[in-house]
Amino acid sequence: MKELSEMEQNLLYFILNNKDFFNLAKKYTFIYRDFTPFVDYCKIKWNQRDKKFEFVEYFCVNENKKMPPKGTNIFFLDLNITGFNWGTLLSELEHQFEQSLEENLEEIDKNSVQYKEMKNHFFQLNKDAIINNFFKINETTIADYFQKILKELRSQRFEQVQSLMH
Repeated sequence: MKELSEMEQNLLYFILNNKDFFNLAKKYTFIYRDFTPFVDYCKIKWNQRDKKFEFVEYFCVNENKKMPPKGTNIFFLDLNITGFNWGTLLSELEHQFEQSLEENLEEIDKNSVQYKEMKNHFFQLNKDAIINNFFKINETTIADYFQKILKELRSQRFEQVQSLMH
C-alpha cells in the first residue's frame, strides 16, 4: 500500500475507533439490501483545524437518485463492511449452535422438529451477542473495505484539486 497521508491515516483511525461509525456499520452491514436501491452511509466531516474526521450523521440514499454534493470537507463512508454479511454470520451462528450441542452432550437428529426448534430458540437468544462478538473492526477485518474507501477518497480529493485549478 502506498504511504498514507495524514488525512488518510486519520480516516483509518476514525474507521477503527469511532463508536458511532462502528454501531452503524454493525447494524447496516447485516440489513438485507440486495434487491433494494438503498445504500447506507456514515456522513463524516474533515475538521481542518483539528486534523481529524468527525461523525456527522447516518445517511441513506436511493442509489437511483443523485448523492448530495460532498463539499470540500464532507465524505460518505459506505456502511456495508466487506467481509461481513449474512452468509458469514449464519455460518457463525451455526458453528456456535453446534458447539452448544457438544457442550450439552446432546445427540439429536438434525432432521427432527426438536433440533429445528432448539436451533431457532438458540438463534433468538444468542443472535445479538454473537453479532457483537463476531463483528470486529480492526486493520485485518477492514483491509479490503479501507482500500475501497481510500480509492474513493483519493479520487474525490483529486477531483477537488482539479476543480480548484480551473
